[in-house]
Amino acid sequence: MMEAVAAALGSGRSVIVPSPQRAAALGFAWARLRLAAGDSVWNSPEILTWDAWLRREWQRASERGLLPAGLSCLSASQEHTIWGQALEELDSGGPSGLRAFAPQLARAAARANQDGLRLNAAFATEEEALLISALAAVRRRIARDQCVALSLLSVGEIEAIAHSAPPLFVGQPLTALQKQIGERLWPGVDMHVPTPEPMGSPTFVRSANFESELAAVADWCQRLLSEDGSRRLLVVSALAKPDVPVLGDLLWRALSADSEQELSDRDPAILAIEGGEPLLQNGLIADAMDCLLLVRDDMEVLHLGRVLLGPYFGIGTDGERARLELELRDSGVARRSRRDLQRTLAILSSRHPMAGSLSQWLVHMEGLANEPAAPLSRWAGAFNDCLSRCRFAANSALDSREAQRLVRWHELLDEFAALDLVCKPLRCESALDLLMALATRGMHSAATGDAAITLTDDLGDPVAEYDGIWVMGLTESRWPKPPRPNPFVPLVEQRRCGWPEAGVTQRLQQARSAQSAWTARTSKLVQSYAVREADVRHRPSALLPHPGETWIVATAAGPQHRTGQARIDSDATLPPLGQAHGPRLGSGVRLLKLQQECAFHAQAELRLGAVALPGVGEGINKRLRGTLLHRTLEGLWREIAGQQRLLALDEAERALAFERHWSRAVNDIAPIERPSDPRVLERETHRARRVVLRILQLEAARAPFRVRAQEFDLDTAFAGRQLRLRIDRLDDLEDGRILVIDYKSGNPEAMRLHETAARPIQLAAYAAAMLAQATPVQGVTLLSLSPRKPGFKGAAADKSLLPPGIRELPDWEAEALRWNEEIGQLVTRFVGGDAQVDPLKDACLYCHLPSLCRITELAIDADESQDGEVEGVDE
Repeated sequence: MMEAVAAALGSGRSVIVPSPQRAAALGFAWARLRLAAGDSVWNSPEILTWDAWLRREWQRASERGLLPAGLSCLSASQEHTIWGQALEELDSGGPSGLRAFAPQLARAAARANQDGLRLNAAFATEEEALLISALAAVRRRIARDQCVALSLLSVGEIEAIAHSAPPLFVGQPLTALQKQIGERLWPGVDMHVPTPEPMGSPTFVRSANFESELAAVADWCQRLLSEDGSRRLLVVSALAKPDVPVLGDLLWRALSADSEQELSDRDPAILAIEGGEPLLQNGLIADAMDCLLLVRDDMEVLHLGRVLLGPYFGIGTDGERARLELELRDSGVARRSRRDLQRTLAILSSRHPMAGSLSQWLVHMEGLANEPAAPLSRWAGAFNDCLSRCRFAANSALDSREAQRLVRWHELLDEFAALDLVCKPLRCESALDLLMALATRGMHSAATGDAAITLTDDLGDPVAEYDGIWVMGLTESRWPKPPRPNPFVPLVEQRRCGWPEAGVTQRLQQARSAQSAWTARTSKLVQSYAVREADVRHRPSALLPHPGETWIVATAAGPQHRTGQARIDSDATLPPLGQAHGPRLGSGVRLLKLQQECAFHAQAELRLGAVALPGVGEGINKRLRGTLLHRTLEGLWREIAGQQRLLALDEAERALAFERHWSRAVNDIAPIERPSDPRVLERETHRARRVVLRILQLEAARAPFRVRAQEFDLDTAFAGRQLRLRIDRLDDLEDGRILVIDYKSGNPEAMRLHETAARPIQLAAYAAAMLAQATPVQGVTLLSLSPRKPGFKGAAADKSLLPPGIRELPDWEAEALRWNEEIGQLVTRFVGGDAQVDPLKDACLYCHLPSLCRITELAIDADESQDGEVEGVDE
């Protein structure tokens, strides 16, 4: 941390930073500094954004009685609503179209006020005139309602409320407004901390594609943290796509590729996503809005199905809701009126007990729709009551993140109720539209601790110092950013005030300033780009060194220095396997899977012994997890035998059956294989219970079936060689057909069987093997045991009487023969020593052999040889 900032925080002075995320980062840095000094308790530092500082000063002035009585300070949502109302007023009574521009106009007006821009109506374009007119209308409304918008305060108004010590600005230049306030209130006081000198020289990394760039980032993070676990790293993305939440999932997948943690179990102590996510991308809040939208008379059946299948909707059991949703979906009606739906539910209530309860809840919703206009605070309470009546999130065991999202939902309702200050009473549907607008532009960031790695798309000054910063995606099309002037503000005024988006010069200055800030915040700065992203070829930013200068090439396992133009023959082969090795090939399905994905991987791992090192982590081993789940399900179905017995068990009895067979599976595990920490096994038990009970609900919703066999070995011949396959389960359907079920405890695989491809290869192999044994099956399916999305995914000759997720293949026997032929070819190529480096798409993402096959370097060399852009690369 810079000395000036540390001194300011130590003296209790407020520090102003560009964003709440930068405030949190600086707060963690201050905490680390205090801990290193031996302190165990200290005053909370005042690290604020400019808006937060203004609001604090307003509150203090109000408490001291320095403000006129009855004057209200608008929240951000209240101010936004006033802008929308002003634009509707300017829309000449026509259909509301201007209101959509309220956020952009509000931001433009706030920035213009900060920089003292001259808005001259005499020389305004149509867009600039709109800002001038809307701003005038907003000011009239604010004056009429005796309110204050902090973003529009003048120098004199701020001077009247600011009575604290001068704040210190870091990570951002002072605006004209802030400079004037400093000159009036604190003359001679330095309020700005300039960017310090660079800590070192950056490293430049080039990769073949986005995947290898991301893998290099993960490898770099793991290496630095393995050397010192107390380090704090920042990963900055200049990519347009994927956005930060998705990129965070991908980075976590790369970080945990060799561990036993699942993607859904991302550890916030290791990786934190800066900025949060839009509220409507949040499952709990999106489900809550879906429930409330059923107040409308005309509803889509798919929308109702999403509500019924949602994890937080509490009317009925999961199985009852699933069966009702299936019947409504199969009715062939895409949209239903409320009255039509009520008639349908009355008919179905004899077969579906929860249909009556659902109907009563919808009657209550209909009553709300018919109520007269009311204040928004009244509607906030009514909406909350609607969700309580359907026991929303009441039957779910919420984890910490879900509990935080539920709190954020209630905060959204409070924010909605506070709009009474600026909104007249509304009817139900209008109030619901306003709540949806708030949710659409709202954000949620889960509370996290001081994470080892922080991922952000903020390309500005990081403010805090880091042990390492990696900036990815710095291509010539993205960095510097292209100009994008604000259409509502005169261009000449934007450039006079130095708005970064106003022109090429301003963008260039912004990029150079950011790069200087990065070098000033760490001694380990890495800047990278990918040569290709999908079909798009990139060059590095002009602000990075020319490709002919010193670069590092990133492989899939991380960045490694180039060692010249040496290449590895991608058509290498091993000696064929002779009959001396015996007719049986080991590894069974894994041999087929690896040979299909990448012949080189299959030969290197299965014949040369280049196996991956065992993962080290605090979670449970993936292999052990799969074993426990398989044994538990085997015991359950041995006891239950079929769906008839399953339907006779209520939820409590199913839970007891799970406990019996899970305990037996755990007791069968050798003590040395069990986790040393009992909390790990306790957590795994909770996870398994949730997954298995959900699976049993899905099984109960299927057509009648009986379990024919479980966990049995099947020896079969392909291309003259014997393979041993192990089939998890065979089901007999009521029409005499046989269904193969393969449990999948890890990430679900892509289903390509309905596209005539033999993928997943194990399902194709099971179908072909059973056909060869004269016991043909008519369907194969994966049953995902993942908590994120449990369910069936497969293919069958006829999908009737089969669970959802099964694709239909009418020419089933022909496909099985085709799969048999493809499997025979895979075995022939493996036996023949085929080791070509020609992987399927995405096969390299989790491969542990990139340093041997060097596919990434080969791809870069091939690209470079096409245009000669890297001649003279330093070794």
